[in-house]
Amino acid sequence: MNQIRVLQTSQLAVFLLSSVLFGYACNDEKAERKAEHSRQESVEPITNDGANFSGKKYEGEIQPEPPGGISGFYEYVDANLKYPKAAKEDSVEGKVFVRFVITKEGKITEVEAIKSIGYGCDEEAMRIVRKSSPWKPATQNGTLVKVTMVLPISFRLDNLDTLN
Repeated sequence: MNQIRVLQTSQLAVFLLSSVLFGYACNDEKAERKAEHSRQESVEPITNDGANFSGKKYEGEIQPEPPGGISGFYEYVDANLKYPKAAKEDSVEGKVFVRFVITKEGKITEVEAIKSIGYGCDEEAMRIVRKSSPWKPATQNGTLVKVTMVLPISFRLDNLDTLN
Protein backbone atom coordinates (compact mmCIF):
# COMPACT_ATOMS: atom_id res chain seq x y z
CA MET A 1 0.00 0.00 0.00
CA ASN A 2 2.82 2.41 0.88
CA GLN A 3 4.57 1.57 -2.38
CA ILE A 4 1.46 2.41 -4.36
CA ARG A 5 1.03 5.68 -2.47
CA VAL A 6 4.72 6.61 -3.06
CA LEU A 7 4.36 5.72 -6.74
CA GLN A 8 1.20 7.83 -7.06
CA THR A 9 2.87 10.73 -5.24
CA SER A 10 5.92 10.45 -7.49
CA GLN A 11 3.77 10.37 -10.60
CA LEU A 12 1.82 13.39 -9.39
CA ALA A 13 5.06 15.28 -8.66
CA VAL A 14 6.45 14.45 -12.11
CA PHE A 15 3.17 15.50 -13.71
CA LEU A 16 3.08 18.80 -11.82
CA LEU A 17 6.75 19.52 -12.56
CA SER A 18 6.21 18.70 -16.24
CA SER A 19 3.18 20.97 -16.38
CA VAL A 20 5.07 23.85 -14.79
CA LEU A 21 8.05 23.39 -17.13
CA PHE A 22 5.75 23.13 -20.14
CA GLY A 23 4.01 26.34 -19.08
CA TYR A 24 7.34 28.17 -18.81
CA ALA A 25 8.42 26.81 -22.20
CA CYS A 26 5.21 28.04 -23.82
CA ASN A 27 5.57 31.45 -22.21
CA ASP A 28 9.21 31.65 -23.36
CA GLU A 29 8.13 30.78 -26.91
CA LYS A 30 5.36 33.40 -26.82
CA ALA A 31 7.78 35.97 -25.40
CA GLU A 32 10.33 35.15 -28.11
CA ARG A 33 7.71 35.51 -30.86
CA LYS A 34 6.55 38.80 -29.36
CA ALA A 35 10.15 40.06 -29.16
CA GLU A 36 10.83 38.98 -32.75
CA HIS A 37 7.67 40.75 -33.93
CA SER A 38 8.66 43.96 -32.15
CA ARG A 39 12.15 43.78 -33.71
CA GLN A 40 10.66 43.76 -37.20
CA GLU A 41 10.35 47.23 -38.64
CA SER A 42 6.91 48.52 -39.32
CA VAL A 43 7.38 50.45 -42.54
CA GLU A 44 4.55 51.96 -44.54
CA PRO A 45 5.22 53.00 -48.14
CA ILE A 46 5.16 56.74 -48.60
CA THR A 47 4.07 58.60 -51.70
CA ASN A 48 5.94 61.59 -53.14
CA ASP A 49 3.67 64.03 -51.34
CA GLY A 50 4.75 62.64 -47.95
CA ALA A 51 1.56 60.66 -47.23
CA ASN A 52 1.39 56.92 -46.77
CA PHE A 53 -1.20 54.95 -48.69
CA SER A 54 -3.72 55.29 -45.87
CA GLY A 55 -3.48 59.08 -46.30
CA LYS A 56 -1.61 59.70 -43.03
CA LYS A 57 0.94 62.53 -43.38
CA TYR A 58 4.52 62.21 -42.13
CA GLU A 59 5.62 65.76 -41.52
CA GLY A 60 9.04 66.67 -42.84
CA GLU A 61 9.47 63.59 -45.05
CA ILE A 62 9.88 64.02 -48.79
CA GLN A 63 10.59 60.95 -50.90
CA PRO A 64 13.23 60.96 -53.66
CA GLU A 65 12.02 61.87 -57.12
CA PRO A 66 13.44 61.16 -60.58
CA PRO A 67 13.75 63.95 -63.14
CA GLY A 68 10.27 64.49 -64.59
CA GLY A 69 8.65 62.58 -61.71
CA ILE A 70 7.82 58.90 -61.73
CA SER A 71 6.01 59.24 -65.08
CA GLY A 72 9.18 60.81 -66.52
CA PHE A 73 11.19 57.86 -65.21
CA TYR A 74 8.92 55.36 -66.93
CA GLU A 75 9.06 57.39 -70.17
CA TYR A 76 12.86 57.06 -69.93
CA VAL A 77 12.46 53.30 -69.36
CA ASP A 78 10.17 52.93 -72.39
CA ALA A 79 12.57 54.90 -74.59
CA ASN A 80 15.72 53.02 -73.50
CA LEU A 81 14.67 49.46 -72.64
CA LYS A 82 16.13 46.82 -74.95
CA TYR A 83 14.13 43.60 -74.86
CA PRO A 84 16.65 40.78 -74.39
CA LYS A 85 16.92 38.46 -77.40
CA ALA A 86 16.51 35.27 -75.33
CA ALA A 87 13.38 36.65 -73.67
CA LYS A 88 11.92 37.66 -77.02
CA GLU A 89 12.65 34.26 -78.58
CA ASP A 90 11.01 32.39 -75.68
CA SER A 91 8.11 34.86 -75.36
CA VAL A 92 9.05 35.78 -71.78
CA GLU A 93 7.02 38.57 -70.20
CA GLY A 94 6.69 39.87 -66.67
CA LYS A 95 7.99 42.36 -64.15
CA VAL A 96 11.46 42.59 -62.68
CA PHE A 97 11.45 44.35 -59.32
CA VAL A 98 14.63 46.36 -58.86
CA ARG A 99 15.83 47.58 -55.47
CA PHE A 100 18.28 50.46 -55.34
CA VAL A 101 19.50 53.22 -53.06
CA ILE A 102 19.18 56.94 -53.74
CA THR A 103 22.07 58.63 -51.90
CA LYS A 104 21.98 62.02 -50.19
CA GLU A 105 23.45 63.39 -53.43
CA GLY A 106 20.71 61.79 -55.56
CA LYS A 107 22.99 59.13 -57.08
CA ILE A 108 21.70 55.62 -57.73
CA THR A 109 23.70 52.85 -56.01
CA GLU A 110 23.33 49.25 -54.81
CA VAL A 111 21.12 48.21 -57.74
CA GLU A 112 19.81 44.64 -57.60
CA ALA A 113 16.93 42.61 -58.99
CA ILE A 114 14.87 41.22 -56.12
CA LYS A 115 12.19 39.55 -58.26
CA SER A 116 13.52 37.93 -61.35
CA ILE A 117 12.05 36.65 -64.60
CA GLY A 118 15.41 35.64 -66.11
CA TYR A 119 16.35 35.47 -69.81
CA GLY A 120 18.44 38.64 -69.50
CA CYS A 121 15.52 40.77 -68.32
CA ASP A 122 16.97 41.21 -64.82
CA GLU A 123 20.26 42.53 -66.19
CA GLU A 124 18.44 44.88 -68.58
CA ALA A 125 16.21 46.23 -65.80
CA MET A 126 19.27 46.87 -63.59
CA ARG A 127 21.09 48.52 -66.51
CA ILE A 128 18.17 50.87 -67.11
CA VAL A 129 18.04 51.90 -63.45
CA ARG A 130 21.83 52.37 -63.21
CA LYS A 131 21.88 54.57 -66.34
CA SER A 132 19.05 56.86 -65.28
CA SER A 133 19.79 60.46 -64.36
CA PRO A 134 20.40 61.43 -60.72
CA TRP A 135 17.26 61.82 -58.63
CA LYS A 136 16.18 64.59 -56.32
CA PRO A 137 17.24 63.15 -52.93
CA ALA A 138 14.89 62.46 -50.04
CA THR A 139 14.70 64.70 -47.00
CA GLN A 140 13.59 64.09 -43.47
CA ASN A 141 12.98 67.13 -41.28
CA GLY A 142 14.99 69.22 -43.73
CA THR A 143 18.00 66.88 -43.75
CA LEU A 144 19.04 64.96 -46.86
CA VAL A 145 18.83 61.19 -46.30
CA LYS A 146 19.53 58.10 -48.37
CA VAL A 147 16.54 55.94 -49.21
CA THR A 148 16.04 52.43 -50.57
CA MET A 149 13.53 52.22 -53.41
CA VAL A 150 11.89 49.28 -55.17
CA LEU A 151 10.38 49.77 -58.62
CA PRO A 152 8.94 47.32 -61.15
CA ILE A 153 10.30 47.27 -64.69
CA SER A 154 7.79 45.62 -67.05
CA PHE A 155 8.68 43.45 -70.01
CA ARG A 156 5.73 42.98 -72.37
CA LEU A 157 5.95 41.67 -75.88
CA ASP A 158 3.05 43.84 -77.06
CA ASN A 159 5.28 46.88 -76.35
CA LEU A 160 8.01 45.72 -78.74
CA ASP A 161 6.89 48.18 -81.42
CA THR A 162 7.90 51.07 -79.16
CA LEU A 163 11.08 49.42 -77.82
CA ASN A 164 14.51 49.41 -79.45
